[in-house]
Amino acid sequence: KGKITGPLQALKNRTAEFARKHVSDRGVSPNHGWRHRFRTVATEVGVASNVIDGLCGWSARSVGERYGSVSLKARADAIARLPRITL
Repeated sequence: KGKITGPLQALKNRTAEFARKHVSDRGVSPNHGWRHRFRTVATEVGVASNVIDGLCGWSARSVGERYGSVSLKARADAIARLPRITL
């Protein structure tokens, strides 16, 4: 009948359940917690903070960080460093 609310909510709940296994911070919702987890993992593998921000579309925190840009090569290299999550 064109209503997707039920199935969509069920998918959201299953995703949140899976995410909670990987995002231990109870202070954030599990699906939002992926952002926290991404920054933690990317930092652990040595990805520069400005590259993480560039990948996520986050704003620079200072005027100095607004200079330059994060190249496609820098983004690809960062993504290649990230560990794979097996589902």
